[in-house]
Amino acid sequence: MIELTLHPADKEEIRAHGLSEEAVREQFARLQTGYPSTPITAPVVPGRGLKQVTHAEEQEYIRRYGEYKGLRSKFVPASGAASRMFNRFFAYQNGQSEKKPYEGNPALFAFYDEVMAHVQNQEERAFVDEVLARYAHLPKALVPFHRYGASLWTPIDEHLMEGIVYGRNPDGEVRLHFTVSAEHQEDIRHYYTQHSPSLAERYGVRFSISQSIQAPATDTIAVSETGELFRDAKGHILFRPGGHGALLHNLGTMEEELIFIKNIDNVAKHSYLVETRRYKEMLAGLLLTVRERVFTLIGQLQAGGLSAEALAEIVAYCQNELCITIPATVHSNIERLIPYLLGKLNRPIRVCGMVPNEGEPGGGPFWVREADGSESLQIVEISQLDRSDAQTEAIIQQSRYFNPVDIVCSIHNYKGERFDLTKFINPDMGILVHKSYNGTPLTGLEPPGLWNGAMAGWLTLFVEVPAMTFTPVKEVADLLRPAHRFDPQEPLLTL
Repeated sequence: MIELTLHPADKEEIRAHGLSEEAVREQFARLQTGYPSTPITAPVVPGRGLKQVTHAEEQEYIRRYGEYKGLRSKFVPASGAASRMFNRFFAYQNGQSEKKPYEGNPALFAFYDEVMAHVQNQEERAFVDEVLARYAHLPKALVPFHRYGASLWTPIDEHLMEGIVYGRNPDGEVRLHFTVSAEHQEDIRHYYTQHSPSLAERYGVRFSISQSIQAPATDTIAVSETGELFRDAKGHILFRPGGHGALLHNLGTMEEELIFIKNIDNVAKHSYLVETRRYKEMLAGLLLTVRERVFTLIGQLQAGGLSAEALAEIVAYCQNELCITIPATVHSNIERLIPYLLGKLNRPIRVCGMVPNEGEPGGGPFWVREADGSESLQIVEISQLDRSDAQTEAIIQQSRYFNPVDIVCSIHNYKGERFDLTKFINPDMGILVHKSYNGTPLTGLEPPGLWNGAMAGWLTLFVEVPAMTFTPVKEVADLLRPAHRFDPQEPLLTL
């Protein structure tokens, strides 16, 4: 194993970045050893890890959410640059591909008229050049996704609208928090400051919008092809953003009791909002129902004096409804069982919508083997798995669901105190990534992702939701899908 040598100037750079020398050495060791493959044991399916909500249950959960008086907010990871959306456009512009970078009628792009007003001719290349000039440098949050009449709407606008539809507090306040890149924070702040007042007036609400950046102290180092600490051309240590798992710190500062988490690009036109609202409120009502029961069980376990029958009912609920598995050595020993159950119940809670897998890239729900022999529900990226193992590959092929990042969570305990979210991370659920810096190859760290290993220790419920609730925009061509393409008959939502 290569030994890490840090010079005095290196140590000063590390301190200035908010990192400790110990943390950097731990990162360097991880870059040498890598992360272990996640030991999945089975796919999550209906009846084993995935809840399918009946119509009656859905109505009850929606009613429950409607009666909820506590604070709620939307947490939107919005740090992504738009440049990756335009990869095919760049390839076409640079002559690397002769294939048109989208299929369909370009007039159905929301931004088509705005672009064509600045194009001197009708050639495809002129259209592509103007699209790239206008939008490729923007954060994804500010790219026009939708059009209503003559009005262009960005993901920011649509998340504000979703906040109005299902995230409004009882007093009419709509709270949203965006995590943004440092270089884009002023542009995004300026945008929502300019655009939110008209929405607030139209729909009779008031917005409370905040934003934060990924803390430099969550950045990670990288190594070269030879395994040495990667440095830039001037000899300085290269620090790289730590991935969306670093946003756990940002989430952990939220004060609201109920938080909706949804990615910046997973928004749809207003005609989809009725169904979006229905399933968001269902997930939130389920979370509130489960949280109340969990808090009650914690009180009963702490009070003691439980009969064998009452304890058996608690165990059955934990196993059947919360998918908590109990090792045999614990189950048979009451002195160990009650502390074990308290430890499992007194955790942050997340309810995660899962959609049928229709070929989108990303992670999905699996059962995972824990160190004590128990199993837990986890969202796992395919890159975290050892696909050379026949059993693992068989489980992957049996998987039928996909993680759309459709999460409702509670980060407060039964006393109303915020959990220290760092205590529920599985540090082994990360990956090594192979990238480049100014053309030079490097290996970097992707620590446990926000909804992957960073939430590994949370109480987790997976719930089936329809595919129409997942409408991401990963590349520009996605804006020609039905959930996004311009329809002159599409009106602004009336509440």
